[in-house]
Amino acid sequence: MNDKHLLQDAPVIAHCDVVRNHFVLLGGIKDNFSTDIANRVHSFAIELNQKRNYEKFTTFASDCDEMIIENHLRLFRMLKKLLTYSQ
Repeated sequence: MNDKHLLQDAPVIAHCDVVRNHFVLLGGIKDNFSTDIANRVHSFAIELNQKRNYEKFTTFASDCDEMIIENHLRLFRMLKKLLTYSQ
């Protein structure tokens, strides 16, 4: 079974805790969280999974994730600099 079927077949209730935790981490108030938010996030994830096309983002053939890893490392270095300067 591929990820697409796992995402579509998964009950929305199972995603509520994950979405609620991210909602609170982003500054939301736990009492203001509704299951409608989890439903919208779940629907968005299904739509994004259906529409994604990695070929339009990649201009060269690659068998590994060097570019992705390098971009993540660069991002973390930038964040570290920002945090250092803000203190």
